[in-house]
Amino acid sequence: MTGLTEQLLGVTASAGNILIPGLPALAAGASVAIWNYIGQDIAHSGNLVAGAPATIQLGTPVYSAAYAGCTPGATPNAFDSGVKDDNKTFSLLFAARHTGAVDAQASVPISNNDNSTSFGVNNSFIGTTGWQVATNASGINRTLAITGITNWKLYCVTFDDVAHVQTMYNLSDNTQDGPFTGTGSRNLSATGNWYIGANPRTSVGTRTCDVAFAGLIKGEALTSVKVTQYSVNIKANLLTRGLTVP
Repeated sequence: MTGLTEQLLGVTASAGNILIPGLPALAAGASVAIWNYIGQDIAHSGNLVAGAPATIQLGTPVYSAAYAGCTPGATPNAFDSGVKDDNKTFSLLFAARHTGAVDAQASVPISNNDNSTSFGVNNSFIGTTGWQVATNASGINRTLAITGITNWKLYCVTFDDVAHVQTMYNLSDNTQDGPFTGTGSRNLSATGNWYIGANPRTSVGTRTCDVAFAGLIKGEALTSVKVTQYSVNIKANLLTRGLTVP
């Protein structure tokens, strides 16, 4: 896992970045599937996981040095990770901010759905209510109120399919929803890849958001201790890219 932090494009060893905290060991059978620091252009926004599918740019995201502005919908300006929703237990981390109108419409920092009746994970910002995560067939559809949803924050959601438990963490304001126990095993997405900045289910989302980082761990619902360790590492790496996420 520590090798991921050593592959950041454009970062050289210096007094400002050699002390980036390492990442904790994964549970047996778990794996990192997505680890994208977004910004500058598609060449600098790829998945750092060795052997991962190439990240594909969709449309024309608006690049800044350390993030990109994304739009969901039928013709998204976003990124297709090429990674499938093929493990029901997961941990999802992302640094993002809602930039669209603060209304009841959604922006989508990272999500996995498809356009069939069986979707995977719906993860979105709703300007008037906060951050919403729903996992199909699990009986879980939760919203965590977010103060300052248009500000940069780091988020994590974990889902343990064996226990049917979801926990949402706002790692910038130290708030959370859960652990919340659902009613059953979730459905995997039938066809959709994980999208960064949009949703493969084209009817979900009309508002824009900025995304600086997206990460997916398959096969492990991180403990709160591990979530904190990941938070410190990701925020430190974002700082080396010139972006401060509290």
